[in-house]
Amino acid sequence: MTLPPLQALICFEAVARHRSMKEAAQELHITASAVSQQIAKLEAWVNVRLFMRGPRFLTLTTEGQIYLREIQPAFNQLSRATQRLMDSGWQTTVTVSCTAEIASQWLLPRLKGFEYYHPGVEVIINTTHRTVDLRSEGIDFAVCHEAHATAEWMSHRLVHAPRLPGGNMALVYDKAAILQPVCYDFRDWLLEKTEADNP
Repeated sequence: MTLPPLQALICFEAVARHRSMKEAAQELHITASAVSQQIAKLEAWVNVRLFMRGPRFLTLTTEGQIYLREIQPAFNQLSRATQRLMDSGWQTTVTVSCTAEIASQWLLPRLKGFEYYHPGVEVIINTTHRTVDLRSEGIDFAVCHEAHATAEWMSHRLVHAPRLPGGNMALVYDKAAILQPVCYDFRDWLLEKTEADNP
């Protein structure tokens, strides 16, 4: 397999697309000088001139045009494959288990704030009076009567308020769930919202 230096190839594709060293440098967050050096490295590596340079112009040579046309599908394929991989590992839902009373009287009125700052996240509320097994049932959080933390579960007391049915309640979640950024954000938002409601 014959592959040129990857950084040089990335710089070539960006410069060829923008027809500008400066714009390519801005996109790649490096200096125009660094981009120029990478282009020179690539031209030396393939032993072919890829750009014609002038005081006010930068154009692809015929070889450069052919090379760009042949490598761009690979760049596009890499981009799509990477996006699919990122999407598969990015959680976009948060599932909360609680009673119907807690959902209607306490949780639902507070969700608008979270949804405003996280418009791409869907909060699914699973109403039940029974104790749920978070991990086996695929539930991220449970709002229930005050519970104690264990080796697997975290428990945060939700400060008592008259609007919170059943007295003192707790937010319970699997420690592994909080590794998902959306769950981390939801937990912090809910705890901060509870504190704000109960100064």
